[in-house]
Amino acid sequence: PEIILACLLGKKVIWVGDHRQLPPEWNDPRIQTSEDEQEDLDDHHNSGEYRYKEMVTTALFERHFIDTDPSLKATLNVQYRMHSTIMDTINVFYGGKLKAGLDEREKVLKQHGFMIKKKDDFGSKFLPGSYLIYPEKAVYRLDSAFDRKGKYCMEVQDGTSKVNPREIDLGIKLLDEFNEQVGLWKTEVINPEDWASHVHLRHLVKEKMPVAFIATYAAQKRAFDRQAFGGGDNTTEERWPHLDVKVDTVDRFQGGERPVVIVSLVNSNPVGKEKKQIERLLKKREEPKVDWLTNNRQSTKNTVAIRPPWTRFAKSPNRVNVAFSRAQNLLIILGNRWGWRGAKVKIKRDGKDEYGRNVVESVSYFDELQNQVRGGVVDGRELL
Repeated sequence: PEIILACLLGKKVIWVGDHRQLPPEWNDPRIQTSEDEQEDLDDHHNSGEYRYKEMVTTALFERHFIDTDPSLKATLNVQYRMHSTIMDTINVFYGGKLKAGLDEREKVLKQHGFMIKKKDDFGSKFLPGSYLIYPEKAVYRLDSAFDRKGKYCMEVQDGTSKVNPREIDLGIKLLDEFNEQVGLWKTEVINPEDWASHVHLRHLVKEKMPVAFIATYAAQKRAFDRQAFGGGDNTTEERWPHLDVKVDTVDRFQGGERPVVIVSLVNSNPVGKEKKQIERLLKKREEPKVDWLTNNRQSTKNTVAIRPPWTRFAKSPNRVNVAFSRAQNLLIILGNRWGWRGAKVKIKRDGKDEYGRNVVESVSYFDELQNQVRGGVVDGRELL
């Protein structure tokens, strides 16, 4: 309504926006928050309530941008916020047309500088002292499927929302590491007034590194606050004195940005009665591998089928786009890499088919992401 009133005042109107970001919220009075599951209406496409929801949550900008004649619209494709490899993770939502505008300056301006080493001899893939995270790579995917006790880590239902305790533990561990390293950077022989020209310290604001932990579900945000801050926030509970930590949901963080962003995907489908089998096979095989962790419909004696999330909420292309495009220099994705295989993300393209219908492309986004960040996929057990 606000944009329509403003348009009435001008002879010519120019709209600027991004319909690949999250649309207006649908606040269903039956649930606690708009950042929780809202799947029931999606099964009743012909109901009046469903059609009203569609009208509210389809951005006015999107409708007009797709329907407008090409001579009356343009797309700005050069971005300066993100490291180019972070941009690559969300470029599929823009038809591969995004370009990084910093060129060679990126190596300095988008250098995160963090180095996290493996501290013990757990497992066999990395030796103690091996780098799990290093400055030359800007995107990492940290697998949260198992803990060091061999337990399969599932999502936990919290009312209409979900929690993943394993991803909270991993997020806190990462923040501990970041806080320690920023503290060490400050002890280097460099005057505080020269921090603005330092390759890493240039990102500090009021002597703290801005970092975000964002989750796809509101209950995950609340659970993180309870565990990390005892229910408070980082302005009163100085757990990480060298960090300015923002904890929020993806939806609420839209429009925000931070040099470092940790995204908790939360979803890790339960395997029910096969939980003991998956843990038995892990103990036998030692490492999670595709030959026994499958996304088939059924498990067998020597394999376990882990189905991808069924909810449209988690697989929303707009929500995934917002989540992964908040980071400027370092993006770390926490998620069950085995549980997201085969998850289809439906992307509405800027065009119509021969019958005048919106073009929708179904993409195995998380499978492509797995290949894209090859070398940046780390078993969370190597860290914690």
